Amino acid sequence: MQEEFRTTLKLIREHPLLLAPLVASCWLAHYLQWFQKAATHYVLHRFLIGHSVLGVDIPNPDPTYAYVHKAMIVMAPFGFVITFLLLALSVAAFVLTAHWVRTLHTRKRMAWRDAARFLVSRKWHLARFTLASQVALYAATSLVAMLTPLFAPHLEHPFQMVQVSAYIIFALYAWIALPFALRLIAEPTTQPIPAHTKLEGRCAALAAFLLMAVLAEVVKSASGQISLSMAYMPAVRSHLVWPLIRTFSSLPLAALWIFLAVLLHEKGETSAASPSL
Repeated sequence: MQEEFRTTLKLIREHPLLLAPLVASCWLAHYLQWFQKAATHYVLHRFLIGHSVLGVDIPNPDPTYAYVHKAMIVMAPFGFVITFLLLALSVAAFVLTAHWVRTLHTRKRMAWRDAARFLVSRKWHLARFTLASQVALYAATSLVAMLTPLFAPHLEHPFQMVQVSAYIIFALYAWIALPFALRLIAEPTTQPIPAHTKLEGRCAALAAFLLMAVLAEVVKSASGQISLSMAYMPAVRSHLVWPLIRTFSSLPLAALWIFLAVLLHEKGETSAASPSL
């Protein structure tokens, strides 16, 4: 595992273009979430706010909460699609990164046109894995939501409960989804991936998750000061600073993607035509 880690650092140092899929996915995800917030605000305003004869916005009198239900009916499928697209961006970036690592492993050059053709050829695999990941995350969220009340009395603040729940959900996802992720980036003729390779990948995924959680806490503690210091530059803050911060806090994810590709190529990828050892 140490050798794969050193190879990962060497690849990042010598081929920084390997970080490009993560950077692109982070920026696209930032604007996709911005669009989701804008659309949500519009829908809530459309259903919950009425207009008087004088043209003034007033809350709709609705003791039965019918307007709230209508807004939820509209937003539920929209939120599902946005979540799917956000996951699809990460999955596509992960597969592209692994493809480039394999390309470098075979002494070839990385090319955007070749990468685009490769992603198009794997589009249905990406869609199935993304949908399965979304269902798994929803299932993990439901499971944690049922178990959280057992631990809630020991937490000092309700936000801690939300935070701990998110950590548990992503840890469960990282542990369960790892074998399927390795299979997604493996060659179709690859034999079953060895158990030790899956275990090393799971340990690396949990380590990357913990590092991202630490970076998220650092960003969270500094976000107030950043917003205050850039209060007079909202465009720069929204379209440059926050996407850069998001990309920086996601760098462990790119390192994990490269590590998994290296791990698979060096330990877990054996052709089905080759004799088993």
